[in-house]
Amino acid sequence: MGSKFLDKVKSGGNPIGTLSSMESSVALECLGYTGVDFVMLDTEHGPLSEEGISGYMTACMASGISTMVRVREISRSPILKVLDSGADGVIVPGVENIDQVRQLVSFAKFHPQGKRGFCPTRDGGWGFSESLSSIDSYMEYANRETLLIPQCETRGCLESIEEIAAIDGVDGILVGPYDLSIDMGKPGQFEDDEVKEAIERILRACKASGKISIIFSGDALSAKKYLAAGFDSVVVGIDTSVYIKAYRDIVSQLNSEAERI
Repeated sequence: MGSKFLDKVKSGGNPIGTLSSMESSVALECLGYTGVDFVMLDTEHGPLSEEGISGYMTACMASGISTMVRVREISRSPILKVLDSGADGVIVPGVENIDQVRQLVSFAKFHPQGKRGFCPTRDGGWGFSESLSSIDSYMEYANRETLLIPQCETRGCLESIEEIAAIDGVDGILVGPYDLSIDMGKPGQFEDDEVKEAIERILRACKASGKISIIFSGDALSAKKYLAAGFDSVVVGIDTSVYIKAYRDIVSQLNSEAERI
């Protein structure tokens, strides 16, 4: 038991992740040979569903990769399902205000932090895990080791980020820089002073509350900049984009070589 992601954070490391929407257990299994620490399985934008995601988490577990699942909405059922299925963390998009985050805590955390419903499920070894010998020990373990990560990608969330990050039961914040910049009326303008200050403000709020700071990055260069700035973790790229770019590069090299022959 234990999360590779969380273990690395606790040891002072910087977990590296990627976003997956390919619906491929084989692709996830292959990531186990890359050094990636975690995968964010995306049910918001991608075709993955909460109902079918259990098999993809199995592939990640077999490869030694932690799983974060981004649910599609702020509601109880999808959050409960992915946590019961064994996700190391749940990421929730579209957060606008403090009340929504308090509601998320009630969905994702057991008593006394929240009101998550109990059932002997996969994340607790179906009730037979020797290390979780009682309901109390299981709930305490789940509250400590299973992460709730609201996504800051709206002006509303940004305006209350200090209060949101400080809420008991919130384990960290994922910055969605693309949607955040769009909501600020500056889509993709990551070098704009206002956008940069917004991202820095989220980072400061996480540091002040002792919460994990994570940010999405489109490439390794920007990911390195975010880590150097103090972010704890980065989600780098989307598997579909990496796949396309890799094959485009192969085809481009071969076409260039053919032209020289």
